[in-house]
Amino acid sequence: MAVMLQKLKDIIRERAKTPEMRGVPGGSTGLMRRRKISFRRPHGPLCDYELDTGLLRESRRLLVAVAKALGQWQRPKYRPIACSTNTKVASGKQHRAALLIADGTSWDLENRSRLRD
Repeated sequence: MAVMLQKLKDIIRERAKTPEMRGVPGGSTGLMRRRKISFRRPHGPLCDYELDTGLLRESRRLLVAVAKALGQWQRPKYRPIACSTNTKVASGKQHRAALLIADGTSWDLENRSRLRD
């Protein structure tokens, strides 16, 4: 496992040293990877840079395995607060209602609906 971790660190170090990564935001960390997105260019392929999540995932997996082997792995003592995965944008009315409720002024919402009737 230590050998694999060392190989991953070497990959990160070598990526950070390459000249093409100097102009890329985050390129000096070595955690970015180049992805060719178009080959139809007169002067070479068009490239995009993205975070190498596979490398990070493998690194974490190895670190957890090492910690378990050494008896140092513990489950977190806290439970993260559940947050909504809903990506729908709330309407203006829902947004204002949420702000009023957060301020503790839900009375305004109840009375407004009664006054309109």
